[in-house]
Amino acid sequence: MKPIARLLFALSLCYCLSAARADDVDKDHATDAAQEQLLVRGISMMHGGDPAGAIRDYFDKVIAANDIRIAAIDKKVYAARTMTESLLYLLEATRDKTNAVVLGSQVGYAHFMKAYALVELHMEDEAKVELDAALALSPHNSQFLGETGGWYLRHKDWDHALQSYRGAQEAASMAPPESQKIEQAAAWRGIGYVDVEQHRLADAEQMYLKCLELDANDQKAANELKYVRARLQKEGAH
Repeated sequence: MKPIARLLFALSLCYCLSAARADDVDKDHATDAAQEQLLVRGISMMHGGDPAGAIRDYFDKVIAANDIRIAAIDKKVYAARTMTESLLYLLEATRDKTNAVVLGSQVGYAHFMKAYALVELHMEDEAKVELDAALALSPHNSQFLGETGGWYLRHKDWDHALQSYRGAQEAASMAPPESQKIEQAAAWRGIGYVDVEQHRLADAEQMYLKCLELDANDQKAANELKYVRARLQKEGAH
């Protein structure tokens, strides 16, 4: 997974992730603000080297509060970062003839942050459960999809990793404007990683080139591109 610094950046978005909310369900914005503060404190504790404490004192508390909240809602519940993402969930619910509401993003991010902490504790199976819970609430969240792709990548499940990264690629346009390029590049790098593992080096090269077109300073993509081109050159010599 990404370094904790990236995680801190992700959570900093929580303050602008109010998303579209159903007035009849989520009138108390103070609840959302309080939960965001708990997530901030949990990340700080994890950054300080205590992921177990972050889960116990913060992430699980937010999850438990939202479990009660969701249980009281007689509708399908989603959590979204942006108006675009929120509207997509409501449109999909309408298509499926399902009553749905969209809550603030911290509902899903509590599971997402817990997954980070569990990975730090080398509890990969438990982390996957939390990633699945986050995606159940926010199936078009590019970060959640990308981190799920990373989980599959670590477990050498290339097909599911590719599926997740492609989902992240498609969902990046619904991320907050300030993180769209970051999430798009992360998805493309993920696809490139899978392409390398499955010996599609030319395809991987194109993915990394796209990353560098998006951001010429993407050092991760530059390093991977150098590696891929070295392999292509070596294989072409035989």
